[in-house]
Amino acid sequence: MSARTRYVLSSLTAGVLVLGASGAAPAVPQAPGAGPQVVTSPWSADGKVATVTCPAGTGLVGGGAEARYRVNGVNQVGDDLEANAPDPERANTWKTQVKKGKTRAVALCSPGAPVPAVAASDWSPRGEVATATCPAGTHLAGGGQDARLVTNTDGSIRDGVEANAPSPDRPDSWKVQLNQGQARAFALCSAEAETPTVVASDWSPRGEVASASCPAGTHMVGGGVDARLVKNGFGQVQDAVEANTPDADRAGTWKTQLKKGQARAFVMCDAKAPAPTVVASEWSPAGQAARAVCPAGTELAGGGQDARIRTNGLGEPVDGVTANNPDPERAGTWKVQLHHGQARAFAFCLPAE
Repeated sequence: MSARTRYVLSSLTAGVLVLGASGAAPAVPQAPGAGPQVVTSPWSADGKVATVTCPAGTGLVGGGAEARYRVNGVNQVGDDLEANAPDPERANTWKTQVKKGKTRAVALCSPGAPVPAVAASDWSPRGEVATATCPAGTHLAGGGQDARLVTNTDGSIRDGVEANAPSPDRPDSWKVQLNQGQARAFALCSAEAETPTVVASDWSPRGEVASASCPAGTHMVGGGVDARLVKNGFGQVQDAVEANTPDADRAGTWKTQLKKGQARAFVMCDAKAPAPTVVASEWSPAGQAARAVCPAGTELAGGGQDARIRTNGLGEPVDGVTANNPDPERAGTWKVQLHHGQARAFAFCLPAE
């Protein structure tokens, strides 16, 4: 995988890997072209894994998820995306899973790119960090997460993913951590990639933006988030990641933001990578999709989200991100959508060959 086709991880929360729960579905590709192809799985059954495999002659360079969450009687989202990662068991495959509802896996596949290696960690102890490290001879090009989200006795989720990011302390590694439950990390690795430089920001003030920027002479190739999620007096997470994206206003910068808590941004940088173009959409109407389109002469290589998560009268999030993925219907486009609130999409674009 060359530096120019590296994936910029769009970090949704991740979850439980259920091997064999859903077989790899036939890929549904976009119209073939010179640029990357987007392929999608069918919608999964409730709570089951969705997988999609890149077509022959292409290599997996990233992915994302769409979700149909379970809601309660007053249309409040009581669900979350659990798995969103490259699949370590099925070559060239992206997998997703929702705790209760349905999901659709979306893969970004680059013609001529090699099939990547995927390293998986063991399950972490509850509330601790899981780290996946690329095997010898390969280097980190992206990553993803799996998690066992803790629920209340009534099945409502009381947990959240706090870290889903390149590790700043261990080269060629991806880390994942939950507030309360168990985590599993996945590293997307390539022999053609370089070991990225990972820069971490300071912790932001509560509810404010954290930004990490690449050092001079390097360019951004990815990023991720760490979070200190706010909980109520019963220990239930009452917070959400709103922004996790390349910054369209500051070159070489990754930004993150929580609804209430503190955030820390991580950016992956490479001296041999080309400078990306980052395009931001306008804010969508409530509950509708936002789309950011790569300009002529560039190709989609990843993307990210910003969100205005809707809350109830007590300030508790009752919303969820239902799409954060390459758009299977519009070439060169990144799509973001919330169940209730407004979304903003960011497309990470590289010069076309």
